Amino acid sequence: MRNILFTFTFFFFYTSPSNFRLCYIINNKILVIKSVKKNIIVKKMSQAVTYYQDLNEIILEIGRQLPQLSGFINHFNSIVNQNNVNVVTDSVGNMSIDVPVNMSDAIADEVSQKIGIVDRLINNHGQSINELFNKGSKIEEGIKASNSNYTSQLTEQIAEFKKLNASYKH
Repeated sequence: MRNILFTFTFFFFYTSPSNFRLCYIINNKILVIKSVKKNIIVKKMSQAVTYYQDLNEIILEIGRQLPQLSGFINHFNSIVNQNNVNVVTDSVGNMSIDVPVNMSDAIADEVSQKIGIVDRLINNHGQSINELFNKGSKIEEGIKASNSNYTSQLTEQIAEFKKLNASYKH
């Protein structure tokens, strides 16, 4: 997992008493050059900085949560494999397990509880990550509106999330 940190610089050129040319440089790439009125320079600079700070925080949080989700899924699969159980989810979303006939009721209950706990952790983490992706996508839409050359920083993490979700099928 790579963490993405942005370097952000901006400067403006004086063109007249009321106009400036504003330039954003992010990760050593010039992204936006436009003429702006003096009274909106501060607002635009603040907004751009906020977008990238918020996006960076989201990317870091997703980067923290994806390995946790992976660990939960691996733990779930390990419990299933070690106990030779089959996990089934019906069309409504109710989960049940089929246990071997030689497994005692006490062990079956314990396995069922473990699977239920890990399943809830997986679902809660998945929802949290999904919400972060939605927030990040909205921020990126704002960035793309001012810079059509912007490349999504979430693409790799979305692909990893989809891969993890695919590994958690029952």
